Amino acid sequence: MTTHAHAKLSVPALGWGFSAALAVFFVIAILAALFLPMRPAYGLVTTLFGAPIDTSTIWLNVAVWSLVTGWVVASVLGTVYNFIVVRALIR
Repeated sequence: MTTHAHAKLSVPALGWGFSAALAVFFVIAILAALFLPMRPAYGLVTTLFGAPIDTSTIWLNVAVWSLVTGWVVASVLGTVYNFIVVRALIR
């Protein structure tokens, strides 16, 4: 039987990575809603952030929301993954 050693995840690196990915996805969604006549993209952005699409408030909301959500997801996912890895190493 072969065993594999899995490294622990770095929660801060995961948090910054998730935050950056979410920020990029939302910037793409906002730019698509601004420059393409697609009603679903416009509706998604205004529904999520509750601000008109052409205001500067939306950019602040995207930055804060992406940062907070990325860190929450990373802390939960990283903690659970690291717990499972440590538990598997003990066995």
